[in-house]
Amino acid sequence: MSLDPTPAEETISSILARNPVGSSLCGRTRIRPQTLLLFAPLLFAAHIAEEAPGLFSAGYISWFNTFMTPKLEGSGFVQGNIPPLLITAVLAALAARIGRLGMSYILLVWLSHFMLANGLFHVIATLVQMRYSPGVGTATLLYLPFFAWFVSYLRTELRASSETIFLIALLSGLPMFLQTYLVVFKHSQFF
Repeated sequence: MSLDPTPAEETISSILARNPVGSSLCGRTRIRPQTLLLFAPLLFAAHIAEEAPGLFSAGYISWFNTFMTPKLEGSGFVQGNIPPLLITAVLAALAARIGRLGMSYILLVWLSHFMLANGLFHVIATLVQMRYSPGVGTATLLYLPFFAWFVSYLRTELRASSETIFLIALLSGLPMFLQTYLVVFKHSQFF
């Protein structure tokens, strides 16, 4: 006589206990944290889409030109963002694949400028001007939360020091932080 239950007597919990696929159906599968790094280029693409003319507004360049002189050239905005998008994809893929602190520091340099500092630029510009800055939606909902998660990942999974993260983020974001101050408060350009 077998002690195993017949198929009719099996419970869901006994199936899940011996079947790892079954447990994944219930949300118990753990995604490797470095896999989430692969979202970085998708977030970048979403940000470009929000800033591009025609989708959500007249676009970032049009917004920028309403208060800045000299005016920026409006053509080629999306094409000009393709190289940074591809670099983001390559760096995120390498950091996810290699899974080491050194490669993640390189990604931190990149994301500190393009996600942290750029995200803060859009939030500050929107608050100071009291009007929509194309890019503030993805900056607020995607860039800044992703960057916060990435810092947490560096601290918990890769054991990076807070001091090193802060220094890298500050130095890498410095050109954009300066640009934010000049554009938003002085209506002049750094680069």
